[in-house]
Amino acid sequence: MRANSLRRYICAFSSSILLSIGCSQASASKTTRDAGSQAPATQTSKKSNTGSPVPVSSGDPTPIFALIDGFFTCPDFTATANTIQDTNMAAILSKVLAAAKKNNKPEPMYVVSCYTTDPSKIYYSTSADPKKLLNSSVPEFIKKFKDMVATVTNPDAFVVGYSYGGWTSMKLVSELDESTNLMGLITVDPISMVNCTTSGFLSTFFGGTPAQGCTESPSDFSNETITTIETRAKNWLNFYQEDQTILHSGPINVAQNTKREFGGAQSAHSDIVREDFVLGEITNLLTK
Repeated sequence: MRANSLRRYICAFSSSILLSIGCSQASASKTTRDAGSQAPATQTSKKSNTGSPVPVSSGDPTPIFALIDGFFTCPDFTATANTIQDTNMAAILSKVLAAAKKNNKPEPMYVVSCYTTDPSKIYYSTSADPKKLLNSSVPEFIKKFKDMVATVTNPDAFVVGYSYGGWTSMKLVSELDESTNLMGLITVDPISMVNCTTSGFLSTFFGGTPAQGCTESPSDFSNETITTIETRAKNWLNFYQEDQTILHSGPINVAQNTKREFGGAQSAHSDIVREDFVLGEITNLLTK
């Protein structure tokens, strides 16, 4: 089947984990807060981390962003001159850079990334050389970000991840040095790369029973690791939806959860990261 025909076929039924092939339509949505003890998304956590200085920079804190997109979100690199453009995280980065410039804030350092159809590799570029496309394994990517943070005396780190990138962002935070001043972690419909494999999802997409790992928040992290992530982050915002039958995340008990509703739309997994409300919440936290 030709690529464009396959794309139209998939878009007609779902925007699922093959989410970023351009088939999302904005859906009317509303916010539903989780019942119980979840804090509202605008409330800051009482947790805090302080770190000892490391090389370079002084004065105002330097914001450092890790923006991690989901499966099959990378562009056609041959059409974008080997740069990461037209992705969910590139759009967020553009908003944040514009806000920093408008408000005379320090210019952020960043790494912006995406996945192709091969989740064993993550593609990324950095503020040091935005036109240089790099790729590595997830562990090497995490080390790259940690090394970047270590070059700054007074960093304010922020990590944002969507879908598989949400899982990656949780793993990254769990491995950050305890001294890292992590101002915020934002997970958007995070999906486990361990419990929701691409082959397992595709068999579901073409008629199988929905895999449990593809319809819940990442459950492959131990309680100890989840606690570590919570301790590292001053704010942990988790946005999720449950409209898309075969692909959605869920609440994370230690995060500040916001459930988004899309009226049963089977494109909800790709819609959520492009929704104005979610983009606004991300931009607000990253530009405080």
